[in-house]
Amino acid sequence: METLEALRKKIDSLDETLREAFLARMEAAAAIAGYKAQHGLPVLDAAREEAVVEKNLAALGAREKAMAPYYEDFVRHNMALSRALQQALLGRGAVAYQGVEGAFSHIALTRLFQHVRAQAYPTWAEVFDAVAGGDAAYGVLPFENSHAGDVSEVLDLCYAHRDICVCDVRPARQPESAGRSGRAFVGREKGCVPSAGAAAVGKVHPQPGAGNAGLPKYCRRGKKRSRGGR
Repeated sequence: METLEALRKKIDSLDETLREAFLARMEAAAAIAGYKAQHGLPVLDAAREEAVVEKNLAALGAREKAMAPYYEDFVRHNMALSRALQQALLGRGAVAYQGVEGAFSHIALTRLFQHVRAQAYPTWAEVFDAVAGGDAAYGVLPFENSHAGDVSEVLDLCYAHRDICVCDVRPARQPESAGRSGRAFVGREKGCVPSAGAAAVGKVHPQPGAGNAGLPKYCRRGKKRSRGGR
C-alpha cells in the first residue's frame, strides 16, 4: 500500500495536469466568446451543454460508473465557469432577480451563474425592465410552484415583453415545506425561446443523480397550456 506522502504527490502531479488543461479550456472558451460576439450568438447553448454531459458520461467505463454523479458535477462546473468567463468578456456580467439576498431566486441565481454581479430588484416587473433596458444580461424568475401552480404575474410579464426570451427553465431545490419550484431565466439573446411562448414550457421534472451542483438537467417542453390555469 502506498504511503500518504506518495499519494499526495500523485494528487499534486494530477493537479498540475488539471491546471494546464483548465487554462487551455478557458483560453478556448475565450476564443469562442469572440466568435459568439461576432455572429450574435448567445453565451448559453443548452442543447450543446447537455450533449457534452451525455458524451462524457458515456465515456466512463463499467468500473467508473460509481464516479458518474461526481464527474457530472465536474463537467457542469467547468461549463459554468466557461460561461462566466464569456459573459464577463462580452460585458454581460450582471444578472437580475427579485427579492433580497438569500431568497429562493437569489439562491437559484448563484447556482445558475457563477462570478456574476447579482442585482436585486423589488418587483418582477423591474427585473424584466432591467433586462429589456440592458442593465442586466439575464433575469432569474420563479416560474412554477408545486403548491401554487404557475406564477401568473411572471407569465403575464413574459407575454408583455415579446422582445425578451426564456433562455432556460430548471427545477430549484428548496426546503420540502416550500414545495418544488421552477426557476426560469430570461434574456435578449438569440436562440432563446420567445417569452410569449413561456406557457409552452412544461412541468418541472427533477432528475436523479444530479449531485450537489444545484439545478439539474433542463426541464422538458410540454404541451401549451392556457394562461389561466393548469
